[in-house]
Amino acid sequence: MNPQELKSSITEAIAKSQGWHTNGWKTTFGPRNVEVNNLEEAEKLPRTFNNRLEAISYWNNVKNASEEVVEWGNRALASLEKNDMRDVEDSVYCAVVIERPVLHGAPTWYGVFEKCK
Repeated sequence: MNPQELKSSITEAIAKSQGWHTNGWKTTFGPRNVEVNNLEEAEKLPRTFNNRLEAISYWNNVKNASEEVVEWGNRALASLEKNDMRDVEDSVYCAVVIERPVLHGAPTWYGVFEKCK
């Protein structure tokens, strides 16, 4: 893959990753399966909701993973500018490892990783 296409793929993956905790996805909490689909919704839950802290913790973990993945993505971009393909691949791989447990796989970063090879 040419460097410009790879740069575009990394930039797109960074943009998607930045929105994990704000855009969210369908997630339920508690025995009643209350849907809480992003950090903002979790923070707005009534304090009387038993699983409020669980939901906030979950989405804060997603936010932390998002921020860490974005850092690795930016490192990959910087390495790409220096034509250090080994570090690009290593940085993108780190993003895959962080994303895997958050999104039950790595739908954002694994495709980018495959393009690094």
